[in-house]
Amino acid sequence: MVKRKNIIFSFALGLIGFLITTPILAGKTSKLFPLPLELEQDFQFWIRVYTEIDTYHGFVHDSDHINVIYNTVALPQNGNENIVKDQIEHYKQILLKIAQGKRKKLSAEEKKVLALWPKNITHKELRAAADRIRFQRGQADRFKEGLIRSGAYKSFIYKTLKASGLPQELAVLPHVESSFNPGAYSKVGASGLWQFTRATGQRFLQVNHIIDERRDPFQSTIAAAQLLQYNYEMLKSWPLAITAYNHGISGMVQAKKQLNTSDIATIRQQYKSPIFGFASKNFYLSFLAALEVDKNAIHYFGALKLDKPNSDEVVELTHFVPIHSLVQVFKTDEIALKKVNPALLDPVWHGVKYVPQGYKLHIPCSPTCRREKIIAFLAPWQEFDQQIPDKFYQVQQGQTLSEIAKKHGVAIDTLAQVNNLSHPYKIRVGQKLRLPLPELSSTKMLAKTEVKESYILNTNKVPTLTEYTVQQGDTLSTIAQRFGIQAHKITNFNKISDPRNLQIGQNLQLPIAESDYTIQQGDTLSTIAQKFKIKPHILAAFNRISDPRKIQIGQHLRLPAHMVITNYTVQSGDTLSTIAEQFGMNSQKLARLNGISDPRKIRSGQQLKLLGAITKDYIVQQGDTLSTIAQRFGITLQALLDSNGINDKHQIYIGQRLQLAQSPVDQVEN
Repeated sequence: MVKRKNIIFSFALGLIGFLITTPILAGKTSKLFPLPLELEQDFQFWIRVYTEIDTYHGFVHDSDHINVIYNTVALPQNGNENIVKDQIEHYKQILLKIAQGKRKKLSAEEKKVLALWPKNITHKELRAAADRIRFQRGQADRFKEGLIRSGAYKSFIYKTLKASGLPQELAVLPHVESSFNPGAYSKVGASGLWQFTRATGQRFLQVNHIIDERRDPFQSTIAAAQLLQYNYEMLKSWPLAITAYNHGISGMVQAKKQLNTSDIATIRQQYKSPIFGFASKNFYLSFLAALEVDKNAIHYFGALKLDKPNSDEVVELTHFVPIHSLVQVFKTDEIALKKVNPALLDPVWHGVKYVPQGYKLHIPCSPTCRREKIIAFLAPWQEFDQQIPDKFYQVQQGQTLSEIAKKHGVAIDTLAQVNNLSHPYKIRVGQKLRLPLPELSSTKMLAKTEVKESYILNTNKVPTLTEYTVQQGDTLSTIAQRFGIQAHKITNFNKISDPRNLQIGQNLQLPIAESDYTIQQGDTLSTIAQKFKIKPHILAAFNRISDPRKIQIGQHLRLPAHMVITNYTVQSGDTLSTIAEQFGMNSQKLARLNGISDPRKIRSGQQLKLLGAITKDYIVQQGDTLSTIAQRFGITLQALLDSNGINDKHQIYIGQRLQLAQSPVDQVEN
């Protein structure tokens, strides 16, 4: 076996000069992240990779003794890398020739190769070295670009590490993983700034066909801190915890147990495992080299102008929202919003899926910041309580993914992405594929969902027609509930014979009743909203008011009667969940609307406010009268009679199904 201490590094004089001018890791860093003396030369190898040669050059070297460098190769600009194979074969033949015992009358190149090894190296060791030649591409240009990009993320990374009680030095790990590129994607499927694989990412992040938080530099930073903390708690050694980030925690636990040591140099040289390859063996050393170069960037690259720290505003969505609605409300363009929200996948941008509830939306801080409150101006019909449901297709005999994509008008890349398929897209008969809708251009998407309203006259009670385009997942009931209209009125007005036969893209005319209010001296949007029991942001959205401060005396406001708050009296046996379900509301919204901190503490007879139209059914019970039912649900007797086509208020029977629908105009007048 070749003894490492006897190995002579190529171009010895150059190395001595390099070592003299290279700052050395010291202080607290060396205690947490030690550099064993026997690994010093390999550490310098990685510094050279990061600072001396760019991606159009590389070292031909020994994979075990990586400081043994046979040649520096320039790669052709056309991408043809056959030269690498030729160089590896060339030096392999030189080593095999020397290993035959002919050490005299060597060519100048052969002497140079032999001089890289100890004088007493055996023929057997040279033959083994002939099979260990590999190529390492330079990274100097990428490292420099990574230094510039790191300016956008370093401050957040430092804060995250500090909050987790982790060493600040870990902030340089993205240099090794992605060169601080959030869009980085490896050939083995690792993604993002911190290069999470899908399996590891799903332990800490949302990774599915709608959202992939591995691509979010901020969420993935939090996840990386959690993973590193877990690794350290398991291994009690930062060199092993960092190696485990690449190799996996179970592998490093096994290495520690097998060799009965936590010494990284011993494990690197002696641990044997089929998956403990070159990348894993050198991951800790490449981290140390990145730490050295990052700390002394001026020494290696001169003064650099780093990217400004990220200053996006972040808004957590309380509903599912179409992406085009967010583009409209924030007055930004889709390209800008997409750039700062890389976690949102194609189905969202193509209008196939809504932006998920709970998603932390980044808003470009341009031209001004402090726009987070604008989210309140989403119209009621732009917010949804559920995601658009998935549609599936079962693969038939002889079909390919390309044929299925073409058949359904979907881009093959999109179809592959939502089904987590990697090239060459192998599918099997009987396999169920998620099937997104056909892609739509931004213009078509906006036109498809735009709500067009007719001109409103200045009268006290105005029925107006609103045009609505049917979306994926819509039913007549959900549309009626969203706009506070009775379902049968939609069917009658649009002459729909079978409510089940709604078509995506179908235009419906919705008869919505409204009232009109003229702004008086001293009015504010808040006081008007309070007067008519309407939430201020709903009133603003309904009137397309972007700045609530800019309303004027004499201005006419439309009052969306179907969104007015009504009352309900809690009955014996009621729970907040059953009441919310009965009236098509979210139980959390119902609790917030009524200031209820503990949903278990509601009592019989308590009055609850309900937002939205009451469109659920009720089964008549023993002792019921229409008057008591109307009173219980906070609606007028006449509205109950009208919605059920009843002429005689005394003619009801036990078991009869009644539709409970609040009269919109009556709601305003109450």
